[in-house]
Amino acid sequence: MEVIIIEYIKINFIIKIIFIIFLSFYYFPPSSIFSKNLSFEDIDIELSIESYHFHYKEFDEEGKLFMQEYGLITSISYSYVYNVNDFLFNYLGRISCGKVNYNGRTMNGRPLYLENIFNCAWETKATLGKKFLLNSKIGFTPSVGIGYRYLNDDLGKVYYGGYERESRYWYIPLNFETNINFSSSKTYGFNLEFDYFLKGLQKSHLSDFNPYYNDVVNVQNSGFGIKSRVFIEKELDKYEFLGALFSNFWYIKKSEISFLKYGDEIVAEVWEPENITLEIGLIMGLIF
Repeated sequence: MEVIIIEYIKINFIIKIIFIIFLSFYYFPPSSIFSKNLSFEDIDIELSIESYHFHYKEFDEEGKLFMQEYGLITSISYSYVYNVNDFLFNYLGRISCGKVNYNGRTMNGRPLYLENIFNCAWETKATLGKKFLLNSKIGFTPSVGIGYRYLNDDLGKVYYGGYERESRYWYIPLNFETNINFSSSKTYGFNLEFDYFLKGLQKSHLSDFNPYYNDVVNVQNSGFGIKSRVFIEKELDKYEFLGALFSNFWYIKKSEISFLKYGDEIVAEVWEPENITLEIGLIMGLIF
C-alpha cells in the first residue's frame, strides 16, 4: 500500500500541474483565441463510491487463455469541474482496492489457483472540453486530455513462487458526454470515452521469487481503452445525487521483449502477453 501512495502523490502532482497550465492558458491566453471577459460560472465537486467486478485475462502465443484474476473491487473517486463560459476543465482521481482470485498456471505449466490477492490501483486524468446545447433540454460535451493508470498486484504475499507486479499506462482520453434534462431537478446522461494508448510499463519484481534474478521491465506500445457510463443526477437541497452504471475495458497487445538475468547471465526472454481488463459496476455519489 505504501508503494501505491507514493506513486499516487508523484503522478497526481504532475497531472495537477498540467491542469493548472490549462487554466493559465485560459486566463492568460497568448493570443486572442479566448474571450477577454472571463469569469467562473460554476464549480462542481463530485465525490463517489464505486463497487465493481474486476476481471483480468492473459493469453498465450496461440491466443488461448493463460491466466485470469477476478474479484470485487471498491473505489473512491473525486473530480473537479470548472465551467468557464461553457469551457469545461475537469480533473479526476480514483483509487481502488480489493482482493482477487488467481486462476492460471505456473511457469512449468502446473495448474495454480489462489485466493485473497491484494489488488490496488489508481487513476488520474485532466481534460479540456466544450459544452454545446442543441436545445433547452439536450447538451453534449466533447473533451480531450491526458491520463495515467497505475496498478499493483502482489502475488508473492499469498504464494511462495509469486512476486509483485506493477502496471503503468499513459493515455489520451477522447470523451463524449450527452446530458438530457427531462425536468428541472433530474438530468440523465451517457458518457463514452476512447482511450488512445500511448505507452505502458510492466515491472515484474522477480527478485521476490529469487534474489539472484533481476526485476524485469517490459514496454507496451499498442492497445486501447473504452469506458462508458449511464447516469442520473437528482437535484436535492444543497447538492445533487449521482447514480450510474459503468464499464471500463482495456486491450493491450504483447509487450516488447526483455531479458531475465541470473546474476549477470541472461537465462530467458521475458514479455508481457496480450491481455484484457474489464470492470463493470455501480457508482453512487454526491455533487456539490
